[in-house]
Amino acid sequence: MAYAKTSERREKRLLREQMRAMGLGYRDIAAEFARQYNMRPRAAWREAYGWSLQDASDRINAFRGDTGLDPGGIASMTAPHLSEYENWPGHRPQPTGRRPTPYLLAVLAAVYDCAVADLIDLADRQHLRPADLLILDKYSQATKPASMALPATDEARVNPTFARDGLAGSEPAGMAEPADVIAWVAATSTSDDAISELARTAEYLADAHARIPAGRLLREVLGAHREAHALLLRGRQRLAQARELLRIESALMAHACLLLGDLGDYATARAHGRAALLCAREAGAEEGLAWTAMAKTARWQNRFAEAGTLAARGFEAARLAPIQAELAYREANAIALFGDALRARAAFRKASQAAENLDDDGTSAWSFSRGRQAVFALSVCVHTGDPDGALRAAREADAYWDAGGGKITATWAQVRAGAAMAYLLKDSLDGAADQLGPVLDLPPDQRISTITGYLHQVSQILQSPHWGQSPLAMQLGSQIKDFTSTAATTAAGR
Repeated sequence: MAYAKTSERREKRLLREQMRAMGLGYRDIAAEFARQYNMRPRAAWREAYGWSLQDASDRINAFRGDTGLDPGGIASMTAPHLSEYENWPGHRPQPTGRRPTPYLLAVLAAVYDCAVADLIDLADRQHLRPADLLILDKYSQATKPASMALPATDEARVNPTFARDGLAGSEPAGMAEPADVIAWVAATSTSDDAISELARTAEYLADAHARIPAGRLLREVLGAHREAHALLLRGRQRLAQARELLRIESALMAHACLLLGDLGDYATARAHGRAALLCAREAGAEEGLAWTAMAKTARWQNRFAEAGTLAARGFEAARLAPIQAELAYREANAIALFGDALRARAAFRKASQAAENLDDDGTSAWSFSRGRQAVFALSVCVHTGDPDGALRAAREADAYWDAGGGKITATWAQVRAGAAMAYLLKDSLDGAADQLGPVLDLPPDQRISTITGYLHQVSQILQSPHWGQSPLAMQLGSQIKDFTSTAATTAAGR
């Protein structure tokens, strides 16, 4: 075996020398090596120069250090790693090895004095990320303007590898493309600090969801969204920065979707939800925020089947445990509201399992505490004919809050309204009145659509012939009408 390897190395050396003697360049040699020895393009270019994996790694490290890309040698290339970059994506159904980034391909192109496109083939293109292909394709035919080209002497000074191997000044345009790609990948008009500050703002606004009235909070969320949007449209970011901005945008748009729905502007809420999902997918970020916001919006538009479908799709896509559990409960609730009790009970069991080990005591827009779980459990029970189960869920929520659990006004109000519906199903008008009393005292800026929506359902039950001309039923109906007439709207949030 050792003899075979030695023989092949000698064969390659003779072929290389023969082709050079014929006046052929390294591109021709690399193409011939790829053909004769079934090599991937990155390995073929290295072999065209007669460099071992260690030789090439040393040159890569020298180039990155001398050009300031890695002055401390922190990210040194090694021979085994280079081999993995050369062999990726392999020959199996799933890629193996190390995926080369546009930055690394640009460095290799600079060291091998070739075009970046020379270093990738069809197999690479089939497995590279779309964002990486966009960079590579955009600059595959790039040429550096004459005013930017380095003189041969400067090129040799910047890259001693070229001077050492007698390549300085030969095909200077060969350096232009990888240099352009490196500059493009590294260029930015936005600081990491500015993006981090936007991320902290989005997180704070989500955390303040339960403490600040929806109209006032919406103004801040939309302001942060406009700032992030302006950076994406008019700024120049590195790819990683653009992805982070898209992730922030997704979170802000999803939060705006929730708030717009709370304020009754469902059409605008739906648009923000769709935009949030698109941004999340482009960023490769958590999609669950967008899915749960869209499912909530559809539910309060009485599009129950659509809400259940959105929640089910979101459950499969979500990665965060609280969001996944919330989506499972949203699916069960939407199906119960649609009237499919059998399937709703099955979905409720799935939701209970999803939240079984959940330890979330937060009150942010994306938390899913036991209090919020109780709202969905109560609603499912009411709409599947189990008032006792609904009241049990209400008692569990009260016990959680009495023990110091995070209490959200809107959640508390929905539990009270849901418990009132359960008492009405049990023919206890007095019990319903006791539940509704504290809710009807909420100030106007806290009368969001999720609360008024629950009260509207209570009002519909009170108007049924069963309650006839009961003075208490008529009094409660009148109070609910007054309450909803002064509900919070998006006018306060613009």
